[in-house]
Amino acid sequence: MKKLSTAVILVLMVMALAVAGCKKQTAGSAAAAPAPAQVKTIADFPDHGFNADAYIQGMVKGAPNLLVWQDPAANLRSYNTIDLQASDSPRYVPVIQGFSPTPFIKTYVNGIENYLSSVPKDPNGLRVVSYVVECTPGNRGARFIVGFGAGKAAGAAVVEIYEPGKSEPSMRIYCRETASWSPADSFSLLDHIFQTVANRTGNFLLQALGK
Repeated sequence: MKKLSTAVILVLMVMALAVAGCKKQTAGSAAAAPAPAQVKTIADFPDHGFNADAYIQGMVKGAPNLLVWQDPAANLRSYNTIDLQASDSPRYVPVIQGFSPTPFIKTYVNGIENYLSSVPKDPNGLRVVSYVVECTPGNRGARFIVGFGAGKAAGAAVVEIYEPGKSEPSMRIYCRETASWSPADSFSLLDHIFQTVANRTGNFLLQALGK
């Protein structure tokens, strides 16, 4: 009975730490997000204030864990070249004290650049803009002791495609992945997550562009 009580106490302590961690993770994103109807592009959000619920309004499922919106009048397959602008800036990622998303953003950027390497590049082609918008390490203790998805790590990125001369995107993509393997560390989980996001997003882009 004593062993059981000790185990219960440990579980409750880990859950409390996980909740505290979530509070810290959202502390840097207090800026108010624009209303969904006002969202036309990622640039409508303040720094470190991206709001997924507002951004994905009107989107539909394009692939597993990937949502998409496209202007029905746009014919992206008529373009042969792209101007890829995958940013390594954490500009839209919520701030988490004591944690740097930089290595994982680089994993994503390298991944999507490699995936689209076969598409000819031209500064006058379709402008393909991409940002990482979420990078959450989760809680390893919760993953190990609680399980069932507790303490999961998460990562997300957006891609916007602009036709030449246009200020609003003709396509918007939002892709998000989570992982909670135990006892994997957060670095391994996030590295896997952003490789997956880059591959999934890159593959969808190639299909959308007819490449």
